Amino acid sequence: MEELFGHGLCSIAYASVGYFRLDLPEGIILFSDWSDRSGTDTVLAPGETTAVLYRAALPYAAQRRVWDLGCGSGALALLLAGCAARILGTDINPRAIALSRWNAAINDSPAQFRLGSLAGPVDGERFDLIVAQPPYLPFDGGPHSSATRSQFLHGGDRGDEIAHQVLELAPRHLAPGGVALVFTDWLLGAGEDLEQRLPPIEANVHVHYTRILAEAWSEAYGLPCAAEGQVLQSLIAIRPAPVPRLRITEVHGNWQCAPDAA
Repeated sequence: MEELFGHGLCSIAYASVGYFRLDLPEGIILFSDWSDRSGTDTVLAPGETTAVLYRAALPYAAQRRVWDLGCGSGALALLLAGCAARILGTDINPRAIALSRWNAAINDSPAQFRLGSLAGPVDGERFDLIVAQPPYLPFDGGPHSSATRSQFLHGGDRGDEIAHQVLELAPRHLAPGGVALVFTDWLLGAGEDLEQRLPPIEANVHVHYTRILAEAWSEAYGLPCAAEGQVLQSLIAIRPAPVPRLRITEVHGNWQCAPDAA
């Protein structure tokens, strides 16, 4: 509880009853911040994309070592903890780690959480499954940029810098036979395609993507110029391989697809 007070997660004025959002995904008790909370360290609740990534990851998690990179409130880590042999969540946001640990304690979960940026907290470790939802909004002060930088939304000047780092580091932390699943959005300019935006990765990479109505995406995030290009939402599966290979598949309809990277 002392850690929660230290990060502003509880308040004496509220008699230690947090001013949080409560969700119950798959019966897990999960506290997070309300989306309208002020502050750059807000910890968002799981959403539809979290559910997509959970469904994709579940077949790979049984009795495996799992790393939830950028764990936020700990939703994916806690959901996968029931079948994983070991589950670790990491995040650069101290508030997220404090809240994840609190959620784990409430649920009597074996999930562990470490503070740090990208692969810093897992130096030298390998996992059978890596899951990540890197932030994707641009923050460059230009017309594609929103007003205030936040840790959970902004991925750099272009929006894809953190996603690039996640995709590049994943193969180095996968055990033989392992898979990394990365879910993120790509804001493409006029004339750009997804292959141009992906970094070169020494692995087998299979990208499943669907198109989002640019106007709706733009309105949701306050980026009026996003409609000039297109927005692609992607689930990327990565497997170590001696000969790199890239496949890109457009998904029609919903996200009921097999994240095969073979």
